[in-house]
Amino acid sequence: MPSFQIKSKNDYLKLVDEVSEHDKHYYEECRPLISDYEYDFLLKELERAEKEHPEWKVAYSPSSRVGEGVSKGFEQFAHERPMLSLANTYSEEEVADFLKRVEKLLGKTGIVYCLELKMDGTAISLRYEKGLFVRALTRGNGKIGDDVTSNIKTIKRVPLRLAGAFPETIEIRGEVFLAKKNFQQLNRQKEEEGEEPWANPRNAAAGSLKLLDSKEAARRKLELVCYGLDREEKELFSQFQMHQRLKKWGLPVAAKEHLAQAANLKEIMAFADKIQKQREELPFEIDGIVVKVDDLRLHEQLGATGKSPRFAVAYKFAPERAETKINQISLEVGCTGVITPVAELEPVLLSGSTIARATLHNQDEIERKDIRVGDF
Repeated sequence: MPSFQIKSKNDYLKLVDEVSEHDKHYYEECRPLISDYEYDFLLKELERAEKEHPEWKVAYSPSSRVGEGVSKGFEQFAHERPMLSLANTYSEEEVADFLKRVEKLLGKTGIVYCLELKMDGTAISLRYEKGLFVRALTRGNGKIGDDVTSNIKTIKRVPLRLAGAFPETIEIRGEVFLAKKNFQQLNRQKEEEGEEPWANPRNAAAGSLKLLDSKEAARRKLELVCYGLDREEKELFSQFQMHQRLKKWGLPVAAKEHLAQAANLKEIMAFADKIQKQREELPFEIDGIVVKVDDLRLHEQLGATGKSPRFAVAYKFAPERAETKINQISLEVGCTGVITPVAELEPVLLSGSTIARATLHNQDEIERKDIRVGDF
C-alpha cells in the first residue's frame, strides 16, 4: 500500500500533480507506472483531502474527471448519455457499504443485484440507427468520445446490422479486450522489434483502438463483449435479462456461467469467490466482478455522482504479487514538471504481464523505506 500523508495544501497540490501524471501515462500513453490498486489508493486519498478541506480543491483536480479524455487525430462525437466510470471496492466490507447506500437511497430492502465479470478492457459505445451500425466511440471524457468506427469494424463479432426487432436509434455499451494468447503474442512481437511491451491487456486494447491505420488494428485481433444500453428499452426491466436481449440482436455477450443474480452480500461474495478461483483458466483477463442493481427502473432513481453511477460498483480482486530485483532507479520528469522516481526492475511475469518498471512515488517514500538499487 503506498503512503501519502496530506498535512497541507502544498501536499494536496503535489498529490494532484502526481495523480495527473499517472493519468497521462495511463490514458494518453497506455503505459501505466503503477497498478490499478495503487492508483485507486492515491485517488481516494485525493478525494478524502478534498472532502476534509474543500477550500483546497482546484478546478483541474483529476478527481472530477471521468476517464481518458479525447485524442488527436480522431473526430469526436457526443454520447447520447454520459459514459461514467464505476467506483471501485476492494473488500467485503466496502461491498456491504455499497448495498447499505443503495437501500438507504431507495428507502427499501430486498433488492436483487446482477453480477457480471469486470473485464480488463476498455469501454466502448456502439451506435445503431434503423438497425445499422453507424459509429463507435471511446469513453473519452465521459461526454464526448473519439470516433473509432473503422477499428471496431475489424472485430468480426460486431454486427453491421442488428437482428430481430430493435429501436430506431440506440447506443450499446460494451468492453473491447484482448484474449490472453493474443496479448502475449502482441507483446512478443513488440519485444522482437525492440519496443517496450504493453503493461496489461487493457492498455493494449486501448492503444489498439487509437491506431490511425485500421489494417494494423485488425492485426491486433480485438474482441468485444456487450452489457448495456444508453436508454430504457420497452418491456425490459432487468439488467440480467439485458444480456439475452443484446444476444437476440446479434451482439456478443458474456457466457451464462459468467452472469448471476444475488439477493444479499453472502450470495455476491460466493459468486466473487467462484469467479476468482476460475480466473487463471479464463481465456481473457479480468480484475474482479461488477455488482449492479438488477431492476433497470431503479437506475434513474439512484442517479450518479459526478463521475460514477450509484446503481453499480466494481469489486476488484486483491492484486497479485511477485518478487523481483531493482536494477536501477531513474527519474522521470512529467509534463507538469513533477519528478517521479521509477524503479527499473528485473522483468517478472505478473497476472499475464511482464513488469519491468514501477513507480516509487517520491523521494520521501524512498528514504522512509530505504529503497536501494539491488534490493528485492
